[in-house]
Amino acid sequence: QGPKNRLFILNKLLIKYYGDNHNKFVNNFYLSLEDIKKMKDLGAKFGSHTSSHMHLSYLSKKKQREEIFDSFEYLESLNVISKDDLKILSYPYGSYNNNTLSILENSYVDFAVTCEAKEATLKDINSEYTLARWNTNDWWDKNYKKPISPI
Repeated sequence: QGPKNRLFILNKLLIKYYGDNHNKFVNNFYLSLEDIKKMKDLGAKFGSHTSSHMHLSYLSKKKQREEIFDSFEYLESLNVISKDDLKILSYPYGSYNNNTLSILENSYVDFAVTCEAKEATLKDINSEYTLARWNTNDWWDKNYKKPISPI
């Protein structure tokens, strides 16, 4: 029900604010598969953010497993990642729980990152599935009006 409601609301807002041009806005806002493949050819690496971007901690263990593994299978089917690439998961909304960690510990997923905004260092690593990270939004400097490295 949640994803259907979210899609309904988003569509209504897009039509309200962009009218007949809302499809053009959406198509220009998000990366196309062609854009992604071009970025991959230039050396970019891609990971998963799950299939439907739900809070994992609210889902059953079975549903969490589906969200995680289906997303990696989908990325592989599009040739965005290969079987030999590192498998990296970014938790939607930073949401995970002990079930999530259990799933990952018994999986082929190599790393998972939280929403904790800081440098991930080897001395701080308790688990390869609870890594801190810098979000691109954390790099924005309001004074200079451009991204600045936080390190």
